[in-house]
Amino acid sequence: MRVRLFAALAALVLLCVPAAASAAPTLAPRVIGGSAVSIEQSPWQVLIVMRGVSQCSGSLVSPTVVVTAAHCLAGITATDLRVWSGISKTSERTSAQESPVANAVAHPSFDARTFANDIGVITLAKPIDLLGKVRTIALPFGMDALVWPANGTPATVSGWGVTVPSGGATSDQLMRADLLVLAGPGQPCGQYGPDLDPVQDICAGTPAGNIDACQGDSGGPLVTQGVVPILTGLVSSGNQCAKAGYPGLYSRITTFLPWLSAQGSIPTTKPSAATNLAARNDGGRVTVTWSAPPDPGTSSTIWKVAAVPSGQSCVTTGTSCEFDGLPGGQAATFSVSGSNAFGEGAPTALTAPFVAGLTARKAGTTLTFAAITRLAGLTGKPTIKVAPIAKNTCVVRGAKVVMMQAGTCVIQLKKGKARHSLSVQVL
Repeated sequence: MRVRLFAALAALVLLCVPAAASAAPTLAPRVIGGSAVSIEQSPWQVLIVMRGVSQCSGSLVSPTVVVTAAHCLAGITATDLRVWSGISKTSERTSAQESPVANAVAHPSFDARTFANDIGVITLAKPIDLLGKVRTIALPFGMDALVWPANGTPATVSGWGVTVPSGGATSDQLMRADLLVLAGPGQPCGQYGPDLDPVQDICAGTPAGNIDACQGDSGGPLVTQGVVPILTGLVSSGNQCAKAGYPGLYSRITTFLPWLSAQGSIPTTKPSAATNLAARNDGGRVTVTWSAPPDPGTSSTIWKVAAVPSGQSCVTTGTSCEFDGLPGGQAATFSVSGSNAFGEGAPTALTAPFVAGLTARKAGTTLTFAAITRLAGLTGKPTIKVAPIAKNTCVVRGAKVVMMQAGTCVIQLKKGKARHSLSVQVL
């Protein structure tokens, strides 16, 4: 009989409790041995409330996939759940930070009696915006499950749960504690003896038992630090809270990677390079486009585009970026790189320099001085001259510039000390 029995053994802890209806308790709030942190220090963490009564935590592994404990989802449907991201305090929940839930699935082999297979997935109805203070966390793909994480590995646990072993109200403020993995894969831990399943459980805390997760922290992240933060385990169960000889038990993520991979589009490594990069003049701006690689979880990729030599940059989760005000007539190269919870992929540069400016569809196109001045971001009536790259590409006629033939024309503007140039291309 495993020690994760809750109903039969009063000493055991189900780490999911009624949600706090008020602010923090009067005792100094701490995840038993930890301290207050902001969500920026655990940006993947979400608050989960079930049926408006009980609370758990979860971790974003993609913009639409939250990993949590199965016991948080047992007997629960999507309509029973509410999920908030980007909050440090439960009292600061707003509708803008709430994500609608499309589906909730507990592991099909979850055993509520023994807590075996204590892992589940919540699928959100729409992607969470990763350009703010919310981020995803990496899963331990590529780690050797036979040796990782080793005994003594530093780790952190965080949540809004009960802050003292004796129970009481859950915390309004997000709390985080530093602890240690106290047994490697296949090793015994504390006084659990044969009741601990080393294939499914990570045993973590301190030998003295003064640091632990507690009720209300269920499903929250046990994180270890590699090249990037890694979701190593999920708060599951234990014999009371912070009890010497009985560290916390966490669902071992490496055991469930195949099942998790089947639940949604989840990144497995840092992004591959983008392909099919192109730039085009688009009115008074330059639009850079590319194709995302066919990696798992590409929706988790944040793309950064840098313009050289101007130094301008653009960040997006899509596959296009717009640049305003690039120096007209100056050749620019655009570098595109993707990043996700696993790190930053190799940058890809355009193979040929691109001249920023306007695109005219045919010879004979005319641009008024007023339109040119507006596109250059100037006011009043500047002096305008043209410098065709090839002879007879463009000429000034009255208060207009006329594009005579295919090629590039650099229009130079001067007003007082202000200088600007704008290129026009005839295709």
